[in-house]
Amino acid sequence: MKVRTVSTRSAADALRRASHLVVLAIVVALLSPAAAQQYPPAYPGPAQPPAYPGPGQPPAYPSPTQPPAYSYPSQPPAYPGPGYAGPTTAPPPPQAEAVPPPPPGPAMVWTPGYWNWAGRWLWVPGRYLARPYPHAAWVPGHWRPRGPTWVWVPGHWRR
Repeated sequence: MKVRTVSTRSAADALRRASHLVVLAIVVALLSPAAAQQYPPAYPGPAQPPAYPGPGQPPAYPSPTQPPAYSYPSQPPAYPGPGYAGPTTAPPPPQAEAVPPPPPGPAMVWTPGYWNWAGRWLWVPGRYLARPYPHAAWVPGHWRPRGPTWVWVPGHWRR
């Protein structure tokens, strides 16, 4: 009688391959419901989307070969020249702010508010910021005149 032996190495490889397939099947089975919950439905409205065309829909072309006529301006709009860098008037004096006590954490520093230019002067209130490294000091930003305009010099951290 002849006895056939199976090497333990080939049996271990077969078990490893089978376990990989089992793990892959479990991941696919768990992933599909999670992915379905992640995204909203394709059309979040009534059961059927409105038929095209309808009220509020864009008009059709006058003919299949003729696109609609659009009116474009003859010249592009004029923009300020390269010499314009910001406001032409000095910013208002800084507003008085009360620093809210206590800081949210030991590494937080109060940064004061400042005036921002967005076509008009807008006050940006102060806030707490985390120090990027120990003993860092905040140097506030300021407005500086440059020719006929004013430019903003941003605040920064100093060692």
